[in-house]
Amino acid sequence: MNISTLHPQTTRIDILDILRGFALLGILIMNIQAFAMPSHAYFNPFAFNAIQGTALDTQGTDLFDTNGIVYMLTHIFADQKFMTIFSLLFGVGIALMAESHQTKTPQVNGKDISSIRFLLRRNFFLLLIGLEHAYLIWEGDILVTYSLCGFFVVWFRNKSVTFLISLATILFSVPIILLLLIGVLVPAEMIAAELVAEWIITPDQLQSISSSLQGNWLQQMEYRAPAALEMQIVLFIAYNFWRASSLMLLGMALHKFGLFRNKLSLNTLGKLALILMPLGIGITALGIYQNDIHQWQAFYSNIYGAHFNYIGSAILGMGYIFGLMYLYPRLPRWISYTFQAIGRTALSNYILQSLICAFIFYGHGLGLYAQLDRLQQLLLLPCIWITQILLSILWLKYFRQGPLEWAWRSLVSWPSLSQKK
Repeated sequence: MNISTLHPQTTRIDILDILRGFALLGILIMNIQAFAMPSHAYFNPFAFNAIQGTALDTQGTDLFDTNGIVYMLTHIFADQKFMTIFSLLFGVGIALMAESHQTKTPQVNGKDISSIRFLLRRNFFLLLIGLEHAYLIWEGDILVTYSLCGFFVVWFRNKSVTFLISLATILFSVPIILLLLIGVLVPAEMIAAELVAEWIITPDQLQSISSSLQGNWLQQMEYRAPAALEMQIVLFIAYNFWRASSLMLLGMALHKFGLFRNKLSLNTLGKLALILMPLGIGITALGIYQNDIHQWQAFYSNIYGAHFNYIGSAILGMGYIFGLMYLYPRLPRWISYTFQAIGRTALSNYILQSLICAFIFYGHGLGLYAQLDRLQQLLLLPCIWITQILLSILWLKYFRQGPLEWAWRSLVSWPSLSQKK
């Protein structure tokens, strides 16, 4: 089977949809944690040590109890790994569109426009969708980050593979350099209190966050709005812009290189996967080991310990891509079609995941926020995945793309396009 097989009557490349579907399902492993408990616990397995009698508190710093084991597994194999795939594929999408515009001029409202205007318009409407998601449903939205980074990376769509990889490397290095400079130049006591406040949650903090998120939708906004704003400004400037932009540029480079058009043999893909996956796992696991040696101190874990997963996740995410491309011709048709169906409706399914998780954990639904431990959170995943898979397959029997994909494309190309097959 050719890994660049085109979907009938479209210009879609199957393997891209399969990778996107794989990443969409995988990203829920971490996103459900962000819905279920404060961000402190997302990063620190012992964030609840100061609070006794909750489903999430852990005595001591034992990484080999249930809490610690689940943290290690999800951190090593999932945290930022699937975001790596999404970011790379976003860059691939930009490169594919720019390539198609060389033979067919894009149109808006029946009038020809330039490729750059079309791509900027596309990012603008994604930004609007992301802002609605962030402020109305979940502050952890990533679409705003992708759209803002998209405004930057589209200007490099026609650059060479060498240029794109060089720029990606520089951008990717910025957060590493900045944190190392902070570690060397800034006395630990100057920022220790601020770091601890984001690392160990106090009873008062937990009560405040829980009261908001377990309240009605308007009460949730007391927490969601400032948290979303912080992510879109502070975290974006310090971290997300550099990482997401660099990976998008790398994705553009990989497309130009021909990775998704059979440039590499299956043997080569398999060998790359066997190299990158153990390497990424090893680097990330070493980070956990180093944090544990330093007793999960907030200063070390944030300034130095964070580098291991930052680097390891990019390597392992690439390993996942090569591994899935190697396995794709050997996968049973029903498995590849399952990933493909999710991938073709990825935007709709991303928002659907948020709606489902918000209902489970927030006050307008079941109100289980901070009530389930890490293992219990993971046990919910199969139910959500199966729901999304069945809905996606059923939807695609009648329509060519997901409802939000259709809305986004219609807004970009206005007037609305037909959704039926």
